[in-house]
Amino acid sequence: SQFISDSLLRYPNPEQLIVVLVGHGSGWGANVMSGQPNPHIWPQPSGWGDQNGGMLWDDTPDNGTDASLSLSTAALGETMRLAGAQIGRPVDLLYLDACDMALAEVAYEVRGSVSHLLASPNVAWASFNFDNLLPDVTEGRTGAEIGDLWLESEAEFLNEHPGHPYTFSLIDLDKMNAVATAATGLADELLADMAASRPHIIDAHAASGKYDSNFDGKLDVNDSYTDLLDFAEHLQNNDAANTGVRTAAEEVVASVDEVVTKTAFSSGTPWPYPNDEWYWERYGGLGIYLPTARDEARRKAYYNAAYLAWAADTTWDEFLDVF
Repeated sequence: SQFISDSLLRYPNPEQLIVVLVGHGSGWGANVMSGQPNPHIWPQPSGWGDQNGGMLWDDTPDNGTDASLSLSTAALGETMRLAGAQIGRPVDLLYLDACDMALAEVAYEVRGSVSHLLASPNVAWASFNFDNLLPDVTEGRTGAEIGDLWLESEAEFLNEHPGHPYTFSLIDLDKMNAVATAATGLADELLADMAASRPHIIDAHAASGKYDSNFDGKLDVNDSYTDLLDFAEHLQNNDAANTGVRTAAEEVVASVDEVVTKTAFSSGTPWPYPNDEWYWERYGGLGIYLPTARDEARRKAYYNAAYLAWAADTTWDEFLDVF
């Protein structure tokens, strides 16, 4: 917040306010005491599975301890609200150049204070491609237009570097409320008869595209970040599911199609994991928290209204709790 405030004092009334945050990321994160996540080793922290991460991990805090600090989802939202208040309008573009940040939980937190979000729901590779990105920031271009160009530039850069399968999304945050409404509708339908819904949820999750939430190099059922559109489409097309579930899933698909305005992705074998392939058949571009193979301590402790606006305003947390 201080960095943005100082920048705006030096350059007041900008035509466009674009914020780029670069660093380690791991999706949604709660406001917790220092010490989470664990001090990390490349490429991500050891034993991450039950830890809470956020983004911009700092293993060298000035508090005189060895504890790690990170920027929580709620703190990110507060920062963007302060920035928007200083210029009297939403931030035009927020680029979260970090892993696993194109999640519904993160996008919903910054809606209203940010117009467009550029992020990756999977590993982002931190290419530091800014010598190609910054020239796209020219007079007369909107934040959405710059985000569109940046997405293409990042994809083009990684296409030139084999071993870097990628996922990028440009998200129109003005439409995130519709996603929240649709997700609540689906959660409520699944909750109405969990005994009947459970096998459909498990099958849809298993068949859907995943994002590496536990940083083991594999995309499988043990990952708790799932492509929301792909998951909903599998429920929508499941003839064994009841009509209410299928109709609600259709609403989720439509809302995600609207909110994600541009995508770029490429499947392949990541160079740190030569024996694994990252493959996305139906890439919707917006992930969601959906642990099905096993429960997680962070869900039980932090995935609730006290830490996430998404959990406060939708019933996705109640759905996960009952599941």
